Amino acid sequence: MDRLPDFVRRLIFRFDVAILIASGALVLGLYIFVKTVGEVVDGDTEYVDRQIVLWVKGLDSPGWFDEIMRDCTAFGGTFVLALTTMAVAVYFSVKRLWYALAFLLTSVLGAFILSLSLKHFFSRARPDIIEHGSYTFTASFPSGHAMLSAAVYLTLGVLLARLERSHWLKTYFILLGIFISFMTGVSRVWLGVHWPTDVLAGWAGGTVWAIACWFLARYLQHCGKIERDINTKGLPAADADLKGVG
Repeated sequence: MDRLPDFVRRLIFRFDVAILIASGALVLGLYIFVKTVGEVVDGDTEYVDRQIVLWVKGLDSPGWFDEIMRDCTAFGGTFVLALTTMAVAVYFSVKRLWYALAFLLTSVLGAFILSLSLKHFFSRARPDIIEHGSYTFTASFPSGHAMLSAAVYLTLGVLLARLERSHWLKTYFILLGIFISFMTGVSRVWLGVHWPTDVLAGWAGGTVWAIACWFLARYLQHCGKIERDINTKGLPAADADLKGVG
């Protein structure tokens, strides 16, 4: 990279593959969320939602699988999310990454506020056609577990990936966040506490939030307002800027 002409390096930075993928995911997530909201508000998803919930309930599953689903749903619970966030916050504190720590806490808190605000605004009733397999305290749409797990675990995955040189570990952190949020959302439908469209909107909304936070982190790092990732430390300012922080 050091031997490439400046204009080539700028071209590579400008058309960073990670940026293109994130941009596409952001647009797709926004489309899915807005589309789902419109369908739910118009009542067009009621029949499909009911049929899926009844189909899931009718599956002849062993008791151990139901227990796994109850375990998976805990990943999106307030206590587990707060505990996970605090664990990473302690790690950032030990590393003295104070700006990254502040960004993490602000991002997670913002996701919680957004989720509760959307639930209050739509006030959709929970499924009432089967017995619930978990206690619920808020409205149904969008799924808070799905939305918060996507927002928090993807954000944590991206922030942790910035501290690793290995591309395999970077990929691992992000894929782990995706897998946990996926299983959390599936468990909510399995336990009968959410309509499928609640979970779909939650996944989309949480993903959009996480990607928006990722773009903001890139911008703040580029401006020197937040610590750069490990791959750009020690580089001259111009080279670090061109290298990017994705």
